[in-house]
Amino acid sequence: MARVFLSHSSRDNASAGRMKAWLEQQGFEAPFLDFDKHAGIPPGADWEKTLYGEIEQSQALLILQSTNWSASKWCFAEFTQARALGKPIFQVIESADGDPGPTTAANLQVLDLRIEREAGLEQLRKQLAAIALSAQGGFSWDGTRVPYPGLLTFEEEDAPIYFGRDEEIRHLIERLTARRTLGGGRLLVLLGASGSGKSSLLRAGVLPRLRRSGRGWLVVPPFRPQSRPCQELARALALAAGRGSGWRELHRSLLEGDQTGTLPAVLAEIAGDLRMAAKLNEAQILLSIDQGEELFGALVTEDVQRFFRILTAAMGGDLPFLAVMTLRSEFLGRLQAAEKDGLTARFEEVSLAPMAMAQIPAIIKGPARVAGLEVEEAFVQQAAADAETEDALPLLAFALRELNERFGGDRHLSLADYQALGDAQAALSPLENAVRRRADEVLAAMQPSEQQKKALRDAFVPAMVRFEQGNYVRRPARWDALPPEAQPLLQHLVNARLLISREEEGHRLLEVAHEALLRKWPLLRGWLDEDREFLIGSQQLEQDLQDWQKAGEQERAAALLSGLKLQRAKAWLAERPQQLSEELRGLVQASRSYAEAQEQKERRDRRLVIGGLSGLTALAVAGGGLAWWREGLAQAAQYATTAEILLNADPLLSMVYALAAVGGLSQEEAFPTSQTLALATGLNNQIGSIPTGQGGVRSLIELRNGELISGGVDGSLRRWRGGKPLGAAISTGHGAVFSLIERQNGELISGGKDGTLRRWRDGKQLGEKINTGHGQVLSLVELKNGELISGGKDGSLRRWRDGKQLGEKINTGLGQVLSLVELKNGELICGGKDGSLRRWRDGKGMGAVVPTGQGEIYRLIELKNGELISGGEDG
Repeated sequence: MARVFLSHSSRDNASAGRMKAWLEQQGFEAPFLDFDKHAGIPPGADWEKTLYGEIEQSQALLILQSTNWSASKWCFAEFTQARALGKPIFQVIESADGDPGPTTAANLQVLDLRIEREAGLEQLRKQLAAIALSAQGGFSWDGTRVPYPGLLTFEEEDAPIYFGRDEEIRHLIERLTARRTLGGGRLLVLLGASGSGKSSLLRAGVLPRLRRSGRGWLVVPPFRPQSRPCQELARALALAAGRGSGWRELHRSLLEGDQTGTLPAVLAEIAGDLRMAAKLNEAQILLSIDQGEELFGALVTEDVQRFFRILTAAMGGDLPFLAVMTLRSEFLGRLQAAEKDGLTARFEEVSLAPMAMAQIPAIIKGPARVAGLEVEEAFVQQAAADAETEDALPLLAFALRELNERFGGDRHLSLADYQALGDAQAALSPLENAVRRRADEVLAAMQPSEQQKKALRDAFVPAMVRFEQGNYVRRPARWDALPPEAQPLLQHLVNARLLISREEEGHRLLEVAHEALLRKWPLLRGWLDEDREFLIGSQQLEQDLQDWQKAGEQERAAALLSGLKLQRAKAWLAERPQQLSEELRGLVQASRSYAEAQEQKERRDRRLVIGGLSGLTALAVAGGGLAWWREGLAQAAQYATTAEILLNADPLLSMVYALAAVGGLSQEEAFPTSQTLALATGLNNQIGSIPTGQGGVRSLIELRNGELISGGVDGSLRRWRGGKPLGAAISTGHGAVFSLIERQNGELISGGKDGTLRRWRDGKQLGEKINTGHGQVLSLVELKNGELISGGKDGSLRRWRDGKQLGEKINTGLGQVLSLVELKNGELICGGKDGSLRRWRDGKGMGAVVPTGQGEIYRLIELKNGELISGGEDG
């Protein structure tokens, strides 16, 4: 839809009304601004701002020429404004009443509808339609679609509203064209971080342009591998051939070709059929594999290996196939190592950089212009400033859709509308808050019971989420496998477009709309962090299940769970049966039964050994060495039994007894005890590294109540007890939390990358942030008198009380103040970037500078004996 500004005099409203009605009949939008441009309304009035805003949002200006128009200085101002903005301008004479007056400019096309009205209107329609297409990248816009898709991927139908990646589109098309004409690796891999917009670039940017570029390309619909990549490939090929219902036949042909070694011939036949159906006998056939990381999950299935062989065959020989695959950057290593699984085709990499901040306004304004929305410039600039954050693209996309649906009814999006999506109290911008707000609104509206919330948690973990390469990633789950108590909540999350529902082979599947939800909804992120060990463990169980199912009859017992794996699986079966699939529960139960049977057998064998030894008493009396041997063996057996009994009650002591027992038993007899020893060792080592999900931990304190608080490079605070997270992460707005203390009054003070101090109590920010002037707050300490001292990247110390700076800053000469400690005697010691220590009292330097030779001084503590310990860059 093109938006046409109708410039007319209010004295010609009848003629303007007729033209407006005609424009709307042709599918154009024509705002009718009925201002009296002859009444001398002074500049600066509200109507003038509205008028110029409408011109900016329009794709063309249509002058309704008359003597009244020529007499109005405001009509002429509309013309000059449109010309300054480079808008196409048409001059139309519509009414036969009187002299229309002189034309406005000699270079303007004049359409005199008084002579041949229908022919003139048809000419105008065609020219306006061409302008609309040009404004939309040459693609027709379906006005029934939303201008901002939210977390959903842009599809080919969204090409008219896909903006901001023109250079990347051009570069990718050039690379594909070069491979077609020059040869080389015929698999092009588009690499990028999660949330960088790879799928949208492929689907709405590259493929629509290749599809209309002429007879050189035959574009197969893009597909995701999901759990059955060979089937998905067959579906895409069938759709391209115009016989979608015949995908099963294509699938069988591909499988038979793989089994019989005739894949090149099968693929050549498929390529011929595709070209015939499209009437493009020499076209290059492009396969588009979206979200290729789905091929590299924890389980490399037989179907994935088969798909790799098919793809390799398609990329070889004289076959007319090329392929492009989108892939998250962290999976590049898995792709490079996939040769062992059958992917031997050569590939080239293209990296997709994060969206340039300069392109953010185009992402907002472009779709608005196509859809006829007016956007306030102050809103655009603020959104662009807020987009300098993790997940900027998906968060911006979601916020724009929310903004349009909540406030776009008047076709105007303002800064006030945008700010209404934020949470000033929590220091969250609209981009950071929009997803959280929408998800929390869904739950608040449903008022779920604790049982329903637990069911919702169980639905996400592990059915809809995986842990791969250090990140939480989405995966589809069957609707009928999710807890029934959670399904009403899940349906409302689907309605809110936070989850996606689709049908596949008669089953309803559900998945997260975008992985940004896993990172930016604090409730869900907290659940995932708390259940991370189970999430990883359940994925390992799935691999164990696959190994067990593949094992031959003689190997099935050896493929069952044992040792620490079985102990953990038994605990999960008791605590989380609803979160394990029926197949996984069967594996655990079979493993437990086998282990119990083996344990009973071993105990019988042990009793037989000890009983047999008692029959050697006479021989033992005759030979003291034999008696000593029997006594040692009995003692070892007793140690083994004790180790088994103590396994769960005291794992450390169990290890001691097991070690003593193993030393006195033969290799065969010691096997069960070795298993006990392995379990005990595992139990003693369960507390190891604690993944925080914060990217990196830059500050850490122990509270007086025993909890730990960690501050991360992602700008969050997290609470911990016993190695487990308490509640959800708290977003601070710092960018990164470099310093953190608990005050005497129980408040927390954090200092960060943004150069501010912020106060916290019970997870809520108190008051406004304090701008320190440091650049970055790298160190922080509370003195005994209640003052705060902050040390910064600017090399200064600053004193604070009640949020106000006391006195002037103190220049330390350290370069950067990286560490601070107040000694028992009241002195303040600071360590800096230059590797030296400096002493202060009452803001005055004391004594000489103390060089440490350590490089940068990161940490300082005073021991109970009065010694000072410094930790430095040299380790």
